[in-house]
Amino acid sequence: MADPITAAGLASSIITFITFAYQVSDRARQFSSLAGELPHDLQACGDLVAVVLRCSERYKARILNSHNHGPHTACESDLIVIFEQSTKTVQELLAILDDLNSSGSFRNAIKSVRKQGKLRKLQSELERQILNIIYVCQEHSSGVSEDLQ
Repeated sequence: MADPITAAGLASSIITFITFAYQVSDRARQFSSLAGELPHDLQACGDLVAVVLRCSERYKARILNSHNHGPHTACESDLIVIFEQSTKTVQELLAILDDLNSSGSFRNAIKSVRKQGKLRKLQSELERQILNIIYVCQEHSSGVSEDLQ
């Protein structure tokens, strides 16, 4: 008979494997039922990414073009930094989402379970950056905040 620590380790490994297998089978079912599309939660993430990318590029260009020769206001400088950060986050999210949309449903299911932590981290980071944009606009209450609202 095995000692208790070994038995507990084995039980823990079995539970981890079963949990992973359940998550993969659930994701595989979601991917196969959608016929080439992403599951709802990943699609919602992709939609948010697209909106943030369009808005950040549009307002960043507007800010840069409005001050061809003069210095930027504090609000504009802060927004430019946040827009650049959000663009990097968006690019990372797009790379993951594109990777998940590229191969068969079972392979996508395994990838999505493996990348679940990174996806959550990047989504949280993007949401924080959106909140920072709102905060900067409210704090400085300039013409840029009127455009963004």
